[in-house]
Amino acid sequence: MELKTGQKKLFLIFILLTGFFLRTFKTNWDQGFHLHPDERMIIMVTEKIRQPTDLSLEVLLSPDSSLNPGFFAYGNLPVYLLKTISWFFNLAFGNQWLSHQSLTLLGRIVSAIFDLGVCFGIYKIGQKLFSTQTGLWSAFLYATSVLPIQLSHFYAVDTLLNFFILTTLFCLIRFQEKPGFKKAVSISLFFGFSLATKISALALLAPLGITLLIFLKRDPSRFWLQFLGYGVFIFCFTLIIFFVTQPYIIIDWTNFLNQVRQQQQMTRDPFIFPYTLQYVATSPYFYYLKNLLFWGLGIGLGSLSLLGLGEYLINFCRRSLKKDGTDPIAKEMIILTFFLGYFFSVGCFAVKFMRYFLPLYPLFCLYAARFFFKIRVRIRPRFFFALAFLIISFHLGWLLAFMRIYQKPHSRTIASRWINQNIPPKSVLATEHWDDSLPLFGRENYRFVEMPMYEPDILESKWQKISQNLEQADYLILSSNRLWLPLQRLAECGKYKVCYPRTARYYQDLFHGRLGFQKIAEFTSYPGFKIGSREIKIKDSSADESFTVYDHPQVIIFKKTRELPGQL
Repeated sequence: MELKTGQKKLFLIFILLTGFFLRTFKTNWDQGFHLHPDERMIIMVTEKIRQPTDLSLEVLLSPDSSLNPGFFAYGNLPVYLLKTISWFFNLAFGNQWLSHQSLTLLGRIVSAIFDLGVCFGIYKIGQKLFSTQTGLWSAFLYATSVLPIQLSHFYAVDTLLNFFILTTLFCLIRFQEKPGFKKAVSISLFFGFSLATKISALALLAPLGITLLIFLKRDPSRFWLQFLGYGVFIFCFTLIIFFVTQPYIIIDWTNFLNQVRQQQQMTRDPFIFPYTLQYVATSPYFYYLKNLLFWGLGIGLGSLSLLGLGEYLINFCRRSLKKDGTDPIAKEMIILTFFLGYFFSVGCFAVKFMRYFLPLYPLFCLYAARFFFKIRVRIRPRFFFALAFLIISFHLGWLLAFMRIYQKPHSRTIASRWINQNIPPKSVLATEHWDDSLPLFGRENYRFVEMPMYEPDILESKWQKISQNLEQADYLILSSNRLWLPLQRLAECGKYKVCYPRTARYYQDLFHGRLGFQKIAEFTSYPGFKIGSREIKIKDSSADESFTVYDHPQVIIFKKTRELPGQL
């Protein structure tokens, strides 16, 4: 049944309101303890920026300027954007908007709004490429998808990058319909913003090149004039936007280059940082798709997306082979070129955080919506409605299960309360490095020793330190699976260039009570449902670590029951 114009507008408003509610639900999900490390770093950098007291060029153009973030692992645009917004709020409502906590909450609202822009953007793209109904359902599916909702609760760079990339693609489609310099300016503007958010937006060069090459088919005689004219303009203006929005990449060039090289090296070698060891021996492409299917979109929407993508690729190839190619093919080619280019370039990274694939999520939803309406006309109505009910039930069921993690306090907050209530003051707590130590509050009541578990196994100093700590410790606290899960997988030295056989054995002994410590408490916040007095949990421990470790990590507390038996 086709929706009328008024109904379509109401449906779009409903989608956007629903998306906004889901993305801003429990914005203070970590109860003010700032438990997302990337977000924490960006907020600290933003907080550090100050309005310069000396406006001389010598000071402004110095790496020591108070406007220099000094942090180039990501682009600087998200930092300057949040700082500018906070200054406006500060002028309007007072100094409280410059505090660390206020910046965090404000940043999360900004993140949610940008991702809401993605919902609207995929609606517009679906409308132009296929139909208004396809656009609406694409927006609905994306608005209710789990990974975009989760990432909207963090002020990292992912939702901003996703918005700028999708808007650039939409501008390319409009440019392809009717070229013009105003449209070229809009392409340059959003392409520049994308690059100033994260350099991985270079993947937009492929659809940009395709858009310009389309001129060859339209009018070969004017191809080089159009190609060079628009191409040079877009290239130059994009660079201007890129440098204007982050001028200190030039002024502080050496620092910028070193940080970029470090990030590029990380994409090729998962052994570079301790927190990337989880990606050792993970499969290119398949790892992303597995997490998308089971967690990022869920089995219902994930299955529909993959089927829709496969059917679309076959259909697109068939239509492309026809001699009378049409404009819709050209428009679709812009989106498909980006999808395939980004998929095959990012999908082969050695490090595979789920968020790296976020720019493909709205396109997966687009192909899912298109496939949904395509099968509607090919099967009997009763079978279609049964299938639709099954898919939507799985999709919304997974959404509701996931949102449950925000309906109760963070697992580390609950664990911290338990520690303060049940562990005697002046106890010695052993915590692990490279992770948030617990308790989050009341720390002055305890003494701490740190377990250097990421240190190489061959260092005897590591094991001497661990033995000393275990002798001193009254309790041992694992605040997530960040260390113990990946390190146990790296036990085979003949297989990996960095291995942890002794560390793997240490964790096995710990969990089996052979180290003189017994598990006395565990705190989890798994997605799930509550039916009456019964709670059904969906254990997502097999998901990518970044899906669980920020907003619902597993916390395990051990108590010493006897002295350590012998050497580790």
